[in-house]
Amino acid sequence: MCVVSGVCPIAAEVEAREAQARRERAIREREEEERRREKRYGTALDELRTFGLVRDYGRVPGPSLSKLERILAILREEDET
Repeated sequence: MCVVSGVCPIAAEVEAREAQARRERAIREREEEERRREKRYGTALDELRTFGLVRDYGRVPGPSLSKLERILAILREEDET
C-alpha cells in the first residue's frame, strides 16, 4: 500500500535496509584492510628487529623507534596510493 505522495513505505524501508547493509559492509571491509595492513607492517617491524636494524626497547642497536614510525608512515602513504 503506497502513500498518496507516491512513496511506498515498504520500498522505502527495503531501500533503507540495503543502504545500511552497504554502509556496514564498507566499514567491515575498511577494518579488514586496516588489520591486514597492520599485520603486514607488524611483520616488517619484527623482521627489522630480527636483523638488528631497529632498536627493540634498547636491547638491539639501531635507529630509534620514532625513526621507524616515520618510515612506516611513509610506507603506509605509498601503500595507499
